[in-house]
Amino acid sequence: KTGHSLGQYFRSRKMTEIAQKLKESNEPILYLAERYGFESQQTLTRTFKNYFDVPPKS
Repeated sequence: KTGHSLGQYFRSRKMTEIAQKLKESNEPILYLAERYGFESQQTLTRTFKNYFDVPPKS
């Protein structure tokens, strides 16, 4: 057991995958937002900043 809910696990995994994509590829934030089910680029940017305490770098 991790003490985290299933939702928290999936959110953590999604944010980690997005961070890896931003680091390893040239995929635009807008594309990643669409691919990972965010309403907009702004929503992904805000969620990323809240999760990692830094904004995503494209």
